[in-house]
Amino acid sequence: MKKMPLLIAIALIFFIFLGLIKCESEYPTQNYYKPNKDVTNEEYKNVLDVCKRAHDIAIDSELYINPGNYSYAGHLGEYAEDKCFREKGFIKKGEIANTTASIDVVKEDNVASENIESKERVTTEDPVVRNDIFYLPNEDKPFTGRYETYYPNGNKKGVAHIKNGKFDGLMTLWDENGQKSYEKIIKNGVEISVNERQKMKKSAGGFDSFRSEAETTKRELQCPNSVDSDTTPAFFDGAGALYGCIQGKMETVKWFITEIPKSNQVKNVKFLWNDWFKEMGFGIHSDKEEAEKALKVLIKLYAPEKSNEVHNAFFGSSSKTIASDKFILEYTYDRGPTIDGRMIVVTEK
Repeated sequence: MKKMPLLIAIALIFFIFLGLIKCESEYPTQNYYKPNKDVTNEEYKNVLDVCKRAHDIAIDSELYINPGNYSYAGHLGEYAEDKCFREKGFIKKGEIANTTASIDVVKEDNVASENIESKERVTTEDPVVRNDIFYLPNEDKPFTGRYETYYPNGNKKGVAHIKNGKFDGLMTLWDENGQKSYEKIIKNGVEISVNERQKMKKSAGGFDSFRSEAETTKRELQCPNSVDSDTTPAFFDGAGALYGCIQGKMETVKWFITEIPKSNQVKNVKFLWNDWFKEMGFGIHSDKEEAEKALKVLIKLYAPEKSNEVHNAFFGSSSKTIASDKFILEYTYDRGPTIDGRMIVVTEK
């Protein structure tokens, strides 16, 4: 009889434990949210399932092409999941909701806080101009960061970069329907042409900044999304941010720019095409036209003097290293059961 209270206590603990498991399964932790909108648990779980599949597929695809490349595959998986959520209208907790005029940051934990602190400062407040220098209201120090404006319907109107109170970098404007209407590059308050920028880049002897390289890639490839929406911050120690542009009807053409951790400098550029040479329901050599266009962009940016050599290597079946004026292009060819993995990794000399 004396053992009964103990047995009852054990039973209660057991059922409470089961309840916690059930509660966790029914109410998954929501690491993403929709600005100014409540999301039901069922809706979130459905999106979570879809985006987890995107995460797993991205990892499997990378490991198929490059077995053992677990670190990079994990990075691609996180990028795919993050992009999936964004396409469904979610943003990650700890990020700034661009649809709101105020800068309200959700800080769930220390990791989120650190991510926010390491990002470029963003403002939607109209700067105050004093002696041709931009300041934020009630601040004495010239503003450095990204200045964003929005239409009443929530669509982005303009994005400009300011450094020490002067425009510096890419400035982009959109019309009210979301179509880009104007774009220019400014250096220390002075506008420069794209051709001049390319000459500056070439004479400098390597990659531009991570952000500028991504902007150039987006423009040249005509990527559909903004650099902000397609740049994924580092998810683990020792990794940098990752910009990605995925193209083609079957999404087999991929371009990634990897940042040197916390530096805003480019570590490498990766361009790859999963070339289906057998009919598996995706079409033979699907997205070849997009792959050829992307290859022309890569040659233009990193090896214009080696055009024929890079083109022939990419559509060949032998791995090869090509040195251009300022860059090293490592071409890797992998033959699979149904896919030829064709990849070029660009690094500075």
